[in-house]
Amino acid sequence: MKVLQKHHPMLMMLSLTLVIISSLLFGIVNSSYLIDGQQPGTCQVLTSSSYCYPLVSPQGQPVYIPFNVTIDQIETNITSLLSLPLNDECLKPAQLLLCSMYYNPCNNVTIDYGNGTTTPILLPSFPCFNVCETAFQGCSDYIQYLPPNFKCDMNTSSGQQQYPQYQTSFNITLENVTGTGENNYTTELIQCNDKYTGNIVGSCPIPLIFAPNRSKDTYYTISDNCVLPCPFQLWNESEEKAIKDVSLILSVLSFVCSVFLIIFNGILPNKISTTNESILYVALGALFLAISQFQNLGQNNFSCSEDPGRYVTQSDVECGINGFLFQLGAILGLFGWGYASYDFYRTIRLKSIEKIRYIRIVIWSLVALMCFIPFAGQRYGSTLATSGCWITGDKNNPWPYLFFYAEAIPTVLIILLFTGLTTQKLYSVYKQIQSQSMLLYDIKLMVVMVLIIFNSTFVLSFKFYMDKQTDDIRSRIADWVQCIAQNGESSCDLNIPDYSLRILQVITTNSWGILGFIAFALDASSLALIRQSNRANKLLKYFGWEFKQTKSLTGTGNHRLSKIIPSNTATTSIGSTSSTSDGTTSTITIQSNVPNS
Repeated sequence: MKVLQKHHPMLMMLSLTLVIISSLLFGIVNSSYLIDGQQPGTCQVLTSSSYCYPLVSPQGQPVYIPFNVTIDQIETNITSLLSLPLNDECLKPAQLLLCSMYYNPCNNVTIDYGNGTTTPILLPSFPCFNVCETAFQGCSDYIQYLPPNFKCDMNTSSGQQQYPQYQTSFNITLENVTGTGENNYTTELIQCNDKYTGNIVGSCPIPLIFAPNRSKDTYYTISDNCVLPCPFQLWNESEEKAIKDVSLILSVLSFVCSVFLIIFNGILPNKISTTNESILYVALGALFLAISQFQNLGQNNFSCSEDPGRYVTQSDVECGINGFLFQLGAILGLFGWGYASYDFYRTIRLKSIEKIRYIRIVIWSLVALMCFIPFAGQRYGSTLATSGCWITGDKNNPWPYLFFYAEAIPTVLIILLFTGLTTQKLYSVYKQIQSQSMLLYDIKLMVVMVLIIFNSTFVLSFKFYMDKQTDDIRSRIADWVQCIAQNGESSCDLNIPDYSLRILQVITTNSWGILGFIAFALDASSLALIRQSNRANKLLKYFGWEFKQTKSLTGTGNHRLSKIIPSNTATTSIGSTSSTSDGTTSTITIQSNVPNS
């Protein structure tokens, strides 16, 4: 915790408070006496709304209010002084000391002159020395916030011990008691006070929320029972709005692109090839991601529960659904891109995929395990830095690492491997064919694959980076809360770094459908697919339209191959097979000008 300037406004207020307490200590029924030369005050009973009401013992005990001081002023001072994020070791003794210091128990004393003349007066009980000493020791980490001359053996301005060991001797001046104009003087001994006990509920500095006995772990604790409110903005309002706007725009675009890919790879083809299948995985993954984003962006404060300060968990049904959809989309999309990179590689190598059914079994088995096990373990929940739900966990919790990163990292490496091998093969083919259309098409695909590698790597790295930054973020928030307590919110800024990384994380997470559309749909072969689709022609014929029939291809795999290695009039031919979803294969022959070797 940072050391503050010594002559801080809060410290000046504390010093002034001690002067007020020591100089305006005494109560009076009328103005016929002085105590230690000072004007007295009054005795009042605290209401239940008072900060110190739970501590005053016995309940209903009148407390001493100094001359020209109001309870509202005292309440403001106490709440300001206790607004620091104190730990439990300090908080309770500090509460007891301040309440004992501001609200001294009131003692009714009657001065009897022995001739039937009496004068009722009111005297306070100062806090005992042990009350101060306990607070001083328990709050050793916060001593720098006290005035430099603060000690438990300090004296008041009239020479009395501020925190007596046993009792305080008050000098009473009785004005004109006998009617002769002369003053009488006497001394009264009052026992010190160490009777206040208990704890103040809900004592947390603004803007923190008091949340004791928490049964769930989705609270963000700053000090003991004081937690961050929900929602809580790590960045300013305009920056938070930008995050939501970017997320919404990209999610809508990704959703539309995903639907297009599903239509063109799952509905229009007469048969589903392995290429169609890999693209469908990409599209479905992006679709589920977009739906999960719509769910949390469509509600105000989706990540917050009805319990103050608690972020939603899987027990909140909508969060469970949201987290499941996000996990399903992330895993399916990542596996889809891995599958697509391999399909791209085998296409350029002119090879079919062997034992395709086993690849499907592996993919869907992993998807099921990675989505349902966290669901069964009640691990989906929201976090401070995200707008929706996902697998909860940090650097000390293995769940997200076991059920996402352990599978995602090898998949990214597979994408990297096959992208590199494909690039190498394309370069060797291009040197012999020298086709401009082939070059542009293949560059487009390779750029998209590189972007996918970047997106995946960044999203994975961002999680590890934020886990390392957790302690620093909590420290910055604690310093900010402390600043508000001392200077007011208008004078304090919450400086959380890495906003640009957060924006980049939003972009990389929500752009998978867009990249899939660029890679697999922005091509003339999409129009050819419509012309050759039995379903499309049947629908068009219903409305009286009809394409001129051409030879039908089984899927987009052959369209892609004709782009990667364009047809020529040369005599050399290369055979290729493309697997379909029912296990059959189709064969095409491509004429090229690759010289015989």
